[in-house]
Formats: sequence, C-alpha cells, structure tokens
Amino acid sequence: MRLAVWLKKELPFSLRLYAVQVLSQFDILNVDYTVFDDFNLIEDQVFDLIWHPTLAGLWFPEYELYLRKEKIVATCHGVRPYIIPDDPKIDEDHKAYLNINRSATKVEWSKFKWRINRVIAVSDLAKKEISSVYDLPEDMIDVIHHGVNKSSFFPRETKTKPPFPYFLSVSQYQYVKNIDRLVEAFVMADLDDVYKLYLHLPNYEETIDAKNVILRTEPIGEEELAELYRDAYAFAFPTMHESFGLPVMEAMASGCPVITSKGTGTEEISGDAAILVDPYNVTEISEAIMSLVNDKTLYQDLVAKGLKRSRQFDWRTSAKLHLETFAKVLD
Repeated sequence: MRLAVWLKKELPFSLRLYAVQVLSQFDILNVDYTVFDDFNLIEDQVFDLIWHPTLAGLWFPEYELYLRKEKIVATCHGVRPYIIPDDPKIDEDHKAYLNINRSATKVEWSKFKWRINRVIAVSDLAKKEISSVYDLPEDMIDVIHHGVNKSSFFPRETKTKPPFPYFLSVSQYQYVKNIDRLVEAFVMADLDDVYKLYLHLPNYEETIDAKNVILRTEPIGEEELAELYRDAYAFAFPTMHESFGLPVMEAMASGCPVITSKGTGTEEISGDAAILVDPYNVTEISEAIMSLVNDKTLYQDLVAKGLKRSRQFDWRTSAKLHLETFAKVLD
C-alpha cells in the first residue's frame, strides 16, 4: 500500500498531536507513506489511498481531493459547532460568520460523502454526531480511540509533595472547556488556603480574580505537562462537550484521579474510572471536588481504576486499527 497523508503546516495542537502520534507508529510498523501539505507536490504521483487526518468542526474538505483518483479515508474529530451553542461573549458579526460556516461546511460534506470511502471517528459519541450532522451512514464510520504516550505520562513511584496540593485543569482554551463554572465550583468548595486550582490554559485571554486560583497561559512542552499531572492532587475537566478528551487519559495514566463530564466523549473513555458530573451544574462539580478531599478511599480507588483504564489506550493499537480501515477500503 502506498499511502499519502494530507497534513497542513498550521494545525490546532490536538489535531497535530494525533497525526504525529499515529505516523510515528506507522514508522515503527514500516508503513510506506508520504506526507504532503500542497497537492501540487503529488500532482505526478499515484497512491493507493489518501488519508486526511484532521477534519473537525467547521473545516471544509479540500476541493483538490475531488480531483484525485485515489480512494480516500478521513478522520473527523467531531462536529461540536453543531452541538454546543456559541460562546455568548462573542459579538453578533462573529455569530453570523459562524452560522455561514456551518451551512457551508454541511454543503461541502453533502458532496464529500459521495467521494470519500470511509470516515474514522475518535469515539462512539463522535460517530453518532458525525452521522447525524453530515447525514452519513454509520456503517461507513469506524471508531478508533486515541492512545496515550506512556513514555511521558506515568505515575511517580513515590508521589512528591509540591508546595501546595492542587486541582489541575489543562486545555487549549475554548469556551466549551467550561472554565467559569469550574472556578465558581472550586470557590464554592471553600477549601480554605490548603488547596489551589491550577489552570493551564494556552489561548486564554481573560484574567481570573478568585481566591486560590492560579492561571498559566504560556505554552509548555510535554515533559513539563507530564510533571504537572504527576504532582497534581486531582484533575478537573468538566467540559461541556468533547469528542474524546485526551487530557483525561493523560491524567489517568499519570496516577491522577479525574473529575469530568457526563454525556460527552470523556464519559465514554473514562468508563467507571472517573467522577462524572453535569458540566452545567456548579454545585455538582463543587461536590465532586470536595469528595476527593474528604473521601480518601474514593480517591485511592479512582487512582487505581484510572491507571487500569489508561492501559487500554495505546497509540500502537490505534495505528494498527487505522491500517485495518485502510485495508478495508482497498480490499
């Protein structure tokens, strides 16, 4: 199989991470592939299959794909803009722009579904939402979960003690990450000055004036991020919507108990290894925070369950499942 991989230079962090992790496993598995970011670069080449790994949200399928003769597999990471209302803080012009993009993207997918051979979704929830929004038959969508990089994300043999215990929340900030409610819930928990809420939010442009809340917005590398997980008392990720939620799995692999949301992809990937909350219910989020402080048996149980659950998510397995989907298309 000769595989071409369409990978743009500028991508959101999570989409590039996914593509890089799968391709690194393809290297180990000796897959013959070519990465390109300009269709002119492969104009005179013929492949068996083109993989588009980074469709999501309001991103159009590139029109050049329609001109190629190869079979096509695309990974669609989700359709959140059709599921969750827009950030109420954005102005009317921005809302109108997003509505135009929603309509245009659906039109493009109505054409693309006749050209594409299979779609990869990152969770069962994402599969159902993609099928519904883009009117795709579910039997053309394969669910392949992400892995977690266990060479970076692992627990300490003996937990070190940072200057203070902290609840960690990590995300490439967007409105959907629900930070306002998380901060409100943490303040409501009233944990005195013992515990802090540590927010690592690249792209966050506002200030947070709340007791015992630490905000950090500069980007950090994977090694430093892994240290934050390992030292954290717990991880709080009450997102309003997520197709997968890789930070949840990174936290579990690091020995960090997790609070996350019902009804999202994070519920699916967490199994019974996290406290699940209604992301719109501040009181429920606050009670979950307090339960991890007050119930040490629950705390240790979630650490053990999280480590066990994280072992089920492996990038090598994910890469092999991608190859099975490609083979299915070429059969």
